[in-house]
Amino acid sequence: MYLLVMRGKTDAVLKLYYDLEKTGLGLWLDKKPVRWADLELKIRNAIKNSKYFIALLSTTSVQKRGHIQKELKYAKEVHDEIPENQIWLIPCRLDKCEIPYILNRTNLKMT
Repeated sequence: MYLLVMRGKTDAVLKLYYDLEKTGLGLWLDKKPVRWADLELKIRNAIKNSKYFIALLSTTSVQKRGHIQKELKYAKEVHDEIPENQIWLIPCRLDKCEIPYILNRTNLKMT
């Protein structure tokens, strides 16, 4: 399973999702509105069990408080369990946003 957690579903995010989906990757998408408690557990399980985590960063997402930051922090925790020679967390800038502090402290390469 690959993971693509999307908030706001901007045109750029949706384009990336559909382009990746065409390649046959098994993507996870938070499509249906559900209670946050249920969604939080689903997201955490999807993050933990995914082959990759694509962190889509934008000016809006990195400045927003709440669940987005929580998901990114959890992804970083999971990333810390992955052997250094394996790619798992893939940060992707959608615009010229600031890099979140949690990613700035790592040796991740930004796209």
